[in-house]
Amino acid sequence: PHRHVIFSVPKMVRWAFRRDRRRLAKLARAGYETVKEFLTSAVEERGAVPGAVVCVQSYGEFLDWTPHIHQLVSWGCFRKDGTFAEVTAVPPVEQLEKVFRHKVLRMLLSEGAIDESIVAKLLSWRHTGFGGFIGHEIPAADRAGREAVARYLVHPPVVVGRILTEGEKVVYKGDKVHP
Repeated sequence: PHRHVIFSVPKMVRWAFRRDRRRLAKLARAGYETVKEFLTSAVEERGAVPGAVVCVQSYGEFLDWTPHIHQLVSWGCFRKDGTFAEVTAVPPVEQLEKVFRHKVLRMLLSEGAIDESIVAKLLSWRHTGFGGFIGHEIPAADRAGREAVARYLVHPPVVVGRILTEGEKVVYKGDKVHP
């Protein structure tokens, strides 16, 4: 089985990824490592690792700078002998968000991109701005389901169907109203 997992970062630290795009790879690693820690602890077998396709998307619905991570993850781990150990448990998304938040803030602190005052401010808020999503189970036999998520992971930022003309203007419409 597989699941679609997403992690996002708050507006307050997005600039750090825009200023140094190499951090996007580290963001992707933090997302993968977060899920890996949960799955490997559930399997409790040394050397077992989950399979995953991890994609960084840097845009939001309105093409604004919104770096976030999409993952298509095997919900379980591959053992050293090549067999697969399925994980049936699904943690509360808040649990994974907390681990991801810790990894990202630690990385940004260690690189000097932020200081302790930013961390303190973010952690003092009820909603820190870090987000997460764990999708429904995609059964192993559901090839079409996996392919649909895989296509979403690599979709382009501009959706042709959202480009409209209004007289002389070309307008890009989203599903939501921008704040």
